[in-house]
Amino acid sequence: MNEAVYLLSLQNKPGVGGVTLRKLIEFYGSAENVFKADINNLIKSGVINKESAQAIKGFTKWDNYLNEYKNVEKSRYNYIKYNDTNYPVNLINIYNIPLLMQYYGEIKESDNNAVAVVGSRNCDEYGRYITESIVRQLVAKGITVVSGMARGIDTFAHRSAIKYGGRTIAVIGSGLDICYPPENNELFEVISENGYVLSEYALGTKPESVNFPRRNRIISGLSLGVLVIQANIKSGALITAQYALEQNREVFAVPANINNKKSSGCNLLIKKGAKLVESVDDIISEIRQFQEIIKEKESTKAGLKLVQLSESEKIIFSLLTDKRLHMDELQISSKMPSSEIFPVLLDMEMQGIIRVLPGNYYELTEQG
Repeated sequence: MNEAVYLLSLQNKPGVGGVTLRKLIEFYGSAENVFKADINNLIKSGVINKESAQAIKGFTKWDNYLNEYKNVEKSRYNYIKYNDTNYPVNLINIYNIPLLMQYYGEIKESDNNAVAVVGSRNCDEYGRYITESIVRQLVAKGITVVSGMARGIDTFAHRSAIKYGGRTIAVIGSGLDICYPPENNELFEVISENGYVLSEYALGTKPESVNFPRRNRIISGLSLGVLVIQANIKSGALITAQYALEQNREVFAVPANINNKKSSGCNLLIKKGAKLVESVDDIISEIRQFQEIIKEKESTKAGLKLVQLSESEKIIFSLLTDKRLHMDELQISSKMPSSEIFPVLLDMEMQGIIRVLPGNYYELTEQG
C-alpha cells in the first residue's frame, strides 16, 4: 500500500495526534514501519502508550482508508506527503508538521519565497487599498502571497496577487471539495491556476470553527514572514502571527489610527516588536532570502540586457557599470571616434539604458 494510506490510518488512531505522529515517523522511518513494528517494540519506544499500541496492531479495516486514498487519486486533487520532493521546504521543521495534505493546483519551488498576508474579515476601504498596494509590490519582486481565503483581507490578498500576475497559496480549514466562504468558489478555481489551494483535512470535512486556528500554523509555516493588515485584538490573524513567532518567522504589521478598533491588533503587534510596514521595502529589509533572490533577479536582467546590445553598446554599458563618466572619458576609454560614439550614446539614451547628467556626464539608468 501507499505510504499515504498508512498515514491516513495512523493519524486516526487514539492517542496519536500530530506531534506524536511525527515522533513515530522519526523513530521508525515511515508510517508503514510503525504498523509493521512489534507491539512490545511500540510500547518500549516511549512514544505512545499501551492502548495506542494495541489500537495500531489490532487495526484491520484498511479498506476505509484505501478507498479514501483512491477517491482523492481519482479526483482533481493530489496528496502531498512529508517525504515528497515537492513538499514545501518552509514547512519541514515547524512544530506539529502536517505529514499528509491535499492540494489543488501546482506547487513550485519558487513558492518557498513567500509572505503571508492576513487580516480582518470585516476590513474597510483603507484595508483593501493597503492590501492591494503591498501585494502588488510583493509580486513585482517575485514573492508568493499566502493567505487563508477568508472574507476580507485574505480574499483581497489572493485577488491582488492574481491581478498583478503573481502566485498565491490558499490554506483552507475544510476539505478541498467544500469551498468556504461559498462566494469564493470562482476565486478557488483561479488560485489553482496561479498557485495552489492546500488543506490537511479529508474530503468532505466541513469548515468547523475549530479547524481555522489549526490551519493558521500552516499559513505561517509556508511563509518567511507574516504581514498583518487590519486586525482587531481577537482576530485570527493574531493567532497566525503568534504561530509565526513560534516558528521563528518575521512578523510585520501595518499601523492604524488609534481610534480604529478594526486595526487595534496591528498596533498591539507593533508595540510587542512587530516590524512596522509602510512599503514592501520594510519587509525585504528583514528577510535575507528575499534580498538574495532580488539581487539575483536584477543580475540576470542586466545579463540579458547585455546580450541584446550591439558590440559598441556593450562597451559603453561595461564602462558605465557602477560608475558615471564624462563624455571625454567615455570616448578615450572606449577608443571610439566622435562620429561613432555619439550615435551609440543617443541610441542607448533613446532605449532608456543610459541618461545624460549635467556637465555632460553619463550613467546607467535603473532599467539599464
